[in-house]
Amino acid sequence: MRELKGDWRDLFSGFMIALDLRKMFLGFVGLLLTIGIVGLFLGFIDRYDPEILRDPTMLRPDPGATYGSSLERVLLPRSVPADAPVDLTCCGVRMAVAASVRHILTNPSWSVRLLPLAVFLLIVLIWSYFGGAIARIAAVEVAKDERIETQKALQYAGRKYGAFFWAPLVCILFFALFAACNAAGGLLGWGADRILPGLGGVAVAVFLPLALLSGFLMALIVIGSVFGSPLFHPAIGAEGTDSFDAISRGFSYVYSRPWHYGFYQLVAAVYGVVSSLFVAWFAFFMVQLGLGAGRAGMALFGTAADFDRLLPEPLTRLFFGSDAGYSGVSWTSATGRLVSDHLWDLGPVQILAAIVLLFWLFLVFGMVAGYVVSYLCSSQTLIYFLLRKKVDGIEMGEVFEEKEEGEESFKTEAAAPGGETSSPPAGESSASASPEGGAPSVSA
Repeated sequence: MRELKGDWRDLFSGFMIALDLRKMFLGFVGLLLTIGIVGLFLGFIDRYDPEILRDPTMLRPDPGATYGSSLERVLLPRSVPADAPVDLTCCGVRMAVAASVRHILTNPSWSVRLLPLAVFLLIVLIWSYFGGAIARIAAVEVAKDERIETQKALQYAGRKYGAFFWAPLVCILFFALFAACNAAGGLLGWGADRILPGLGGVAVAVFLPLALLSGFLMALIVIGSVFGSPLFHPAIGAEGTDSFDAISRGFSYVYSRPWHYGFYQLVAAVYGVVSSLFVAWFAFFMVQLGLGAGRAGMALFGTAADFDRLLPEPLTRLFFGSDAGYSGVSWTSATGRLVSDHLWDLGPVQILAAIVLLFWLFLVFGMVAGYVVSYLCSSQTLIYFLLRKKVDGIEMGEVFEEKEEGEESFKTEAAAPGGETSSPPAGESSASASPEGGAPSVSA
């Protein structure tokens, strides 16, 4: 039984609360969907720099490129020194993101400019469901030291989906409203200046206090949203409230106890980095021992290389220090040529074995990433409970509990048809004896 102290030391419970396979799996699925959405977005946007494509002399062959055969992978900008070590994978990702942003900003099409907004809304949709379920599980565990069923948490997230979804968006909408008011004032000043030169400046000077007030409110919204938004999901998960109440609580706790909030976040962040590194190391050590033992058994019969062929070369180097894994292309000294060296060059049985092996490795290390998400949600839930105790004086053990279906059906059956309560027949009365054994109380 975990006993909470109601102070910053409770933040160290975040590791055990987050180390829950259900929360980790929900975080893993949420990350998969998020990465898929972002990947589709980057694939939709033109990733090539039109300036480079119009001037091929800006490209040079990269003699160190050994992966793939497309121009995208073997040609690099001439600004990159010839002897500089280049991580082609990371370089490709950075160039794809940079080119996508540049394409959005320079493309006049509104369909392209609105695409990031659609991606953002999809990501909010994803985490309103999965993040809400994780926050609900964490809230009940913090308050009651109980782990509710995953199905109940998902049902709760579904019922409160609107609150989870709109909480961050309402802040953005209010900021946009005040920004639009200021923009409208500037537009009116421009129109007045067009009618009568100098009138626009006078109008701006007259209405400047309103603009400053609007700027003050926008500053409050930005600060409250940035620092208070991590508390929105825990508030809904713990209180069963709506989006406006969650925003109110998040803003109130940040502005009422800013130093406590900052200290709690600092402790949670440091502890989260340490615990995440430990979980990642443990997963790596577990996989290395498990695969290493199996590989050692195969090495007794001289078939360790066959096992290594099931994994890509970066993984065999990482786990076994071997370069026998497939690498895309390989150098054959007998012919003096590069030959194809891919997974699909193996036999069908080996391909199936490699797919199964990679699936389990992907799942294990995906759960490590899921732990990071689980810890973020769990630590923010702990911080919410601590700030709630500081500001509102509500004890750590209080959490919103939904009525069981059995209780609701019992109350429904106990009520008479038409909503009237059942009463005894005429001429009879219901009696209950007093605890002291005195006269019974009678109700006609």
